[in-house]
Formats: sequence, structure tokens, C-alpha cells
Amino acid sequence: MNDLLYKTVSDHTLVLGIDLGTTTLSAAVVDLTGHTQVNSHTVITNASRFSEKDFREQDPDLILQKTTVLIDSILSLYPNIRAIGFTGQMHGILYTDKYGHAVSPLFTWQDRRADREITCGKTYCDDIKEHTGHNISTGYGLATHYYNTKNALVPTKSVYLCTLMDYVVMRLSNTAVPVIHSTNAASLGLYLLEENRFDFNSLSILGMTNIQLPSVTTTPVAAGYYKKIPVFTSIGDNQASFFGTVRHDRDILLNYGTGAQISVITTSPSPLPGTEIRPYFDGKYLLCGSALCGGRAYAILGNFFKEYLSACGFSDHDPYAVMNQLAAKAYPYSPLKISTTFSGTRSEPEKKGAILHLDENNFKPEFFALGVLQGMVDELYDLCMNAPSITYRDVIASGNAVQKNPILRQLISDKFKTPAKLPVVKEEAAFGAALTAALYSGLDNIENIKRCIAYQ
Repeated sequence: MNDLLYKTVSDHTLVLGIDLGTTTLSAAVVDLTGHTQVNSHTVITNASRFSEKDFREQDPDLILQKTTVLIDSILSLYPNIRAIGFTGQMHGILYTDKYGHAVSPLFTWQDRRADREITCGKTYCDDIKEHTGHNISTGYGLATHYYNTKNALVPTKSVYLCTLMDYVVMRLSNTAVPVIHSTNAASLGLYLLEENRFDFNSLSILGMTNIQLPSVTTTPVAAGYYKKIPVFTSIGDNQASFFGTVRHDRDILLNYGTGAQISVITTSPSPLPGTEIRPYFDGKYLLCGSALCGGRAYAILGNFFKEYLSACGFSDHDPYAVMNQLAAKAYPYSPLKISTTFSGTRSEPEKKGAILHLDENNFKPEFFALGVLQGMVDELYDLCMNAPSITYRDVIASGNAVQKNPILRQLISDKFKTPAKLPVVKEEAAFGAALTAALYSGLDNIENIKRCIAYQ
């Protein structure tokens, strides 16, 4: 910590945002007085647990422990933090007992157990749709809960189910009953969007009334206090990233992380094919298209080259810098048409990726590198931008993949026919969580808070 920086902000109003991601937990310290990000921190969680091949589970108490250590270290440097906001990986669930303690692992958004067959040719997700009409994808919390219920995997001491970030907020606040914001609640599935509540009739039909769901709030509220600092109900990571990087309602956000998303504000609760509508703030919605592979598509190509290099005896070589050079060499055109749906899609989980137009002349690494990047852009564009109702002003691109890869940024600009703006801040979701905590704690108004958002 720089002493001069500390002296500069010691009398300023600061807020803290925490993002509980899939592989890391991140923090952003925001100076509301100076309209800037003071600092950011990232910690690798290493919380995954071994389980069956299509299960994806993590240790929630290990994540809680690391989160507490991170917050305490930040508070020791910035004692004038006035509010703490939370966000994190959506869709996943865990079970808690009457004291608010976890009695199960976290079942993450990557969990695919609900794609197993409940009867010949019919998955658990199919069964939910047949009985309730809800089209709910595998990895959504209540699809996972349905599988667990049907297979007697719900721990006997379970009283509630909740998301990871709601669990961490509950424990930090020393409460036993989880509260969930609508941006988070809708990610579990079986949610009535316009009524902002769970579909309890469908839960009853599916035999899932034995576990209590958190109460829903449409406005972030202080769930409690940690060391006398208000801790706000967590918000969805998609909504947090949008709030923390987009200045105007007509802007579009592209985010490339482990997955990838395209998001735009709408007042309509009706999604486009292959997309979903998520609650936002002030009665608005986000139209979201999600790529399950997203930024990981480039990592898959990187692992291909890594394995080859390892077989050649170069096991310590990082291929990404070379891949970026190869993509730049091939830019602006790859003759290969590469579909990056390597992990399927929400609506078609069985869908595979594809490489088209391959011949002996274009079977070259530079075309694969550029083709994968182009496929990552095309997948998001095709989810939302072919609808004439979607108009936009600016395109904001965020995430580590965009920050580290200039060719990916250029491909986004080419596809959307406008320069892609990159946020100056690091850890955009944590930054957005901090800004929402600032807004709903009454520390500042929306116009001043949005002044904290800057672009490169």
C-alpha cells in the first residue's frame, strides 16, 4: 500500500465491492469523493471438490474463509470504507441449516446433473418443462435442486437453499435466514419475472416444498453489518458488471470471462430466441445472451498448443503470446468458420463446436487462432444483434480476454461497426457491486456514482 495514496483517500468516502467468481474472488475499492478506483485485489480460491464427472462442486466455507481474510486485509488499509457490496457466480446453490451454516457443497452454474436422464430419453430439465412449462437449463439452481430431490441428495439438516454470495453475506452479517435480490433469484429458475417471485405452484408440483427459498427483495438492502459496516444483499454478476461499466442505458456490454455474455437494457420482459431476460434495477430488465464456453474457447485452443509443446519437450512455454501474434498475422480474415459452442448452449446443451471450410491450404495455426476469436465474437453477436428492435449507442467490452488480446478488441469493433470501449477499472463486477452499495446506502446519487466509470 502506497502511503501517499492512503493519505490522499484517508478522508474520502470509500466503498468496497466483492465478486465471488468461479475460480477467483475479487475486490474493488472505490473512492466516491475522487470518482476513481483506488485499488483491486484478486485471490484464487482453489475451492473445487472432486465429484462425479458431470457434477461441479465447491467448498463454500473455504470461499467464506478466504473472503473474510481478504476483507479484513482491505479494511486494515482502508478503515474509512462505508459500505460493502457483493456479487458473484450466478445460478449455483447450496443448502444451509437453521443456524445459517452450509450443510452441502456449492453446486455451481457449471453443474450438468440435470441433463441426466430421469427416464429413457427425457432429462430432468425436460421433466421440469413437461410438468410446469418452465424452460429451465441445467446448472440453474432449481434444476440442480430437482435432481438432488429426486435422488435423495438433499442433506437431512437442510432448511434453506441459497446462492454462494447470499450465503457469504448471511455469514458475514451473522444472520441465519438468507435474503436474495431479484437479480440473483431469477438465476435459479422457476421465477415469475413480472411478479418478482418464485413460482411456488411449480415448486409444489415438482415436490420441492421441503426446502425454504430465500425471501426476495427488488432493491438492494443492508442485510446486516460486518465490523459496523453495512453489507448489502448481493446482486447478479451480470448486472453488477453492467452497472459498473456502462454509463448510459443505450450502451451494450460484452463480457468475456470463463463464459461470455452480451447484455443490453430493455423494458420488455420478453426474450429473443436463445436469450433470457434478467431483472435489473428500477423496473428495467437486461436482455442477455450467454456463451457457455466464451473466453474459455481460446483457452481450449491454448491447451491444444500446450500439449503439443509439452510433447516436444517445451512444457513451460506459454502459448498465448504466440497465439495472439498468429491471430494478428491472419487478421483481418480467417478462411475458417469456427463455431465456438464447445460446451453447447443453454437451449441446446448437446450442441458441439464446428470448423468449416478447412482445406490443405488454410490448415494453419494463424487461421485457427483468428478463427476462434472471430467465433467468440460471432456467437455473442448472433444471440442479440440480428433483431431489428435492438439499437445501441456504444459498445463496452470487458473481461480479461478483452484486456489481454488486442485482436479480440478489434474483431468486436469490426463486427459492431463502432470502436469497442474498454473500462479503465479492474474487476468490473466487484466495481459494480461497490457502486450499487454506494447508491442504495444513500452515500451519493446516480449521476455522481456513474462519474466513477471511465474508459481507456
